[in-house]
Amino acid sequence: MAFDDMREVHKRRYLLQPIAVEVFSSDGRNFLLAFPRKTRNKVYDRYRLMLLTADDIEMCVCVSCT
Repeated sequence: MAFDDMREVHKRRYLLQPIAVEVFSSDGRNFLLAFPRKTRNKVYDRYRLMLLTADDIEMCVCVSCT
């Protein structure tokens, strides 16, 4: 999956432990990725930062077009 296809990222539990991240794509696919606990939080934070940055860029482009 390309980064541009990512739409949402959520923290999830896997095997009753808070160690997973679920990534949703624009074409309807989703992926559940399991990590060590501390790594999961770092991965989630990085994905969220990248998605928020991408959304801000798209909004700036749309606003400048109008």
